[in-house]
Amino acid sequence: YQMDPARAEVLMNQSILDFDKLDTVNGALKQEAARAADPGLFSELALLNEAKGAATGHRVYPSPLPDTPARVKALEDAEGEADKAPALLNARISLGLIIPLFALILLFWRFRRSRYIPYATQCIRCGDPFRSTDSPHPQVCSQCHHLFVVKDGVHAESRKLKVEQLARHQRATRWIHRSLIVFLPGCDASFLGDPSEGFWEWFLVCLALGMVIATGPTVRYPGEILPDPLSLWLPLGAAFLALLYLRSWVKLLPKRRL
Repeated sequence: YQMDPARAEVLMNQSILDFDKLDTVNGALKQEAARAADPGLFSELALLNEAKGAATGHRVYPSPLPDTPARVKALEDAEGEADKAPALLNARISLGLIIPLFALILLFWRFRRSRYIPYATQCIRCGDPFRSTDSPHPQVCSQCHHLFVVKDGVHAESRKLKVEQLARHQRATRWIHRSLIVFLPGCDASFLGDPSEGFWEWFLVCLALGMVIATGPTVRYPGEILPDPLSLWLPLGAAFLALLYLRSWVKLLPKRRL
């Protein structure tokens, strides 16, 4: 349009776009300008416009542009960028193949080392990490085993310090468990050692949250005045999400033993 604003097809395209936007004043002015610029071409374009609109619904048509130096340079730059794209894509694919192979090598290496250097675990009583234990329970450290099970002549002061350490660990564990119940339903079950139940509960929470996020924003197509109505999946996902959170919060209620 900047190269030749008097071209009839450019003015016709602009008038059609104005009519699609319900701007009838500018649309009529552009149409009259196209008629004045080239009456014969205007009549041909009007007939073509009606035929295309009746057949396919597309009412605009391309406008040929002259091969100016600026246009040729823009096309050459675009072609150069297109040639660079496959190289970047190949690098990403190569990186995506190398990383899993590297992870498998590290996993195999750690598995071989675990046969000679055992994994460090955490005591379920005091929370201290350890590698080996004298207790028949594999998740209880030797110190807790001797203090609370064997009780083989440990000093009273050491027993008092260990009891205080257990109390601090249990308080921290209790707060972590309650926070998971409130904010991340399902993760509390995994925290207590039941990963299958925790996975399925957290999976349902993610599913409901995905329904809300995916159907939350309304869709407005070009040329539309009113947006599409909200999808029915939005209230269903919100209700499902609220139900799952309420189910998780019930765990905070005190339980009575019959």
